[in-house]
Amino acid sequence: SYGRITEDGTTLRDVEPVWLYLTGFHWTLAQMTPGPIDIVATNFAEKVFNIVLLVVGLMFGSLIVSLFSGHIMQHIIKRRNRMNSVEAVRRFLRENSISTSLCVQVQKQVIERLTVEPALKLKDVTALSLLSSTLKQDLILESRLPSLISHPVFRIWGDMDSKG
Repeated sequence: SYGRITEDGTTLRDVEPVWLYLTGFHWTLAQMTPGPIDIVATNFAEKVFNIVLLVVGLMFGSLIVSLFSGHIMQHIIKRRNRMNSVEAVRRFLRENSISTSLCVQVQKQVIERLTVEPALKLKDVTALSLLSSTLKQDLILESRLPSLISHPVFRIWGDMDSKG
């Protein structure tokens, strides 16, 4: 007969409204997620536990999709900005009737420099502001020492010092 939900003759009128709501909610979640509906909860606690797991699964799946989407969108935006920059350079060169050989050199260098990530500077790493002044000075010295040593003035000075 209509409304019978079990073999023993239980009808929809005999079941608590909360149980009916939870069953409907469970069925709806199972349609949106890979949660199987053929595993039937036999009491209130099992139904609530099943629903909680389905909601957590839905949230976790949404989180994964949004993380991947965010990373893909960042990549697309970065690439589009590079392409717009190169296109602006090409337009400038075309509008100013720059020679082909110079156009090629300019475009090549712009493309190369757009693909290189700039090195981080001390001010870019905010966590380094937490260092003590002594440790920060040591860090600055060691990070800048290779540039100082390779400078022509210091190379000449080093050559003069080693000869004398």
